[in-house]
Amino acid sequence: KALSDKTRRAILDLLRENAIDWRDIEEVLVRCPTVTLLLSKPVDELVALIEEIAASDYLTSTALFFNSTYPLAVAIADGELTEAQFSKERMVDAELRPLFERIRFTADPFLDKREMDEGVNAGEVTFRFKDGRSLSRFTEAMRGSYQNPIDIRDKLYVCTRNILDDAQRQELLDTVMGLDALDDVKELTTLLA
Repeated sequence: KALSDKTRRAILDLLRENAIDWRDIEEVLVRCPTVTLLLSKPVDELVALIEEIAASDYLTSTALFFNSTYPLAVAIADGELTEAQFSKERMVDAELRPLFERIRFTADPFLDKREMDEGVNAGEVTFRFKDGRSLSRFTEAMRGSYQNPIDIRDKLYVCTRNILDDAQRQELLDTVMGLDALDDVKELTTLLA
């Protein structure tokens, strides 16, 4: 995804820890590696893409995974970034569009060099509020990297919380973790059906 997990995590942490109402945010400043900018579209093209996806029976939201503005805006507005934020209904919510315009990205060559030298994707997000305050968070390493590993159970829960109950989720996890011992792959595919 163009919006790396490190930026998403910094944003969500700032929102939660400071009880921020996203409507009070005047501007969102993101200091990031250049690749984050290279994969994004200008806001007018983003809006056109969203409208095209929403009107289509065959297009999916996958293209929005490779954009920085949409995931950032919807994560700020909803306090999370899951499959629910990529539904057609959520994409077309007019409330999000003004937030797209408040987001500013700045490529930082230091972060590019660090990513190349250390394999670390770092970044910073700053919220500037209408009342003049500002809050920032720098993340040293994106979640899921070797310096900031992700717990597979957490990821599985987030990705399946609306489709599996706890027992089904545990059965899936146990099966996947024991994949090399399965006699027949049907044991796994049955769980995914």
